[in-house]
Amino acid sequence: MSKQMERYYKRKERNPAAVKNKQSLANRKQYLKIGQQINAERKEKRRSRDGLEKRLYLQMVRRCRAVKRYHGCAPDFTYEQFLEFCKGCNLDALYADWKQSGFNRRYSPSVDRIDNNLGYSLKNIEIVTSSENSRRAHPYANAARNASLTPKKRREIAKMAASAPRPARRLENLIK
Repeated sequence: MSKQMERYYKRKERNPAAVKNKQSLANRKQYLKIGQQINAERKEKRRSRDGLEKRLYLQMVRRCRAVKRYHGCAPDFTYEQFLEFCKGCNLDALYADWKQSGFNRRYSPSVDRIDNNLGYSLKNIEIVTSSENSRRAHPYANAARNASLTPKKRREIAKMAASAPRPARRLENLIK
């Protein structure tokens, strides 16, 4: 407790409510300190290799339950099978890069479906960085940012991409 606070409470010691507030303040500080420790432990666990694997699997399951467009694409494999899959893929290198970056979200490993029309299966998923997954999900935005395109062509691409039905969009058809 700061000296200023101690002086304040010394002046108010005759008031029983002030003493009660002093105790509750100490309790609140202790409570906040414990909460910070718990949050730090959770953060450390989430950023561990085991925590990452569990998070990747649970995100696939939750996405299929919560988002309408993902219904029917639930993973057709168990958590143990996913762990075996992770041992055979490049997750070690991606995890090391993510850790080295200071756990920057852009380098966080993410599950990407190779063919978005199919569900989550071990043959249809790969693990990439979050920024790579995002880039793959929005190829039209990246094409429009291409410096060699004129502003008129960029507007045409954006219009065509917005009006085309999602599965029929192909980058090769937009840029000719």
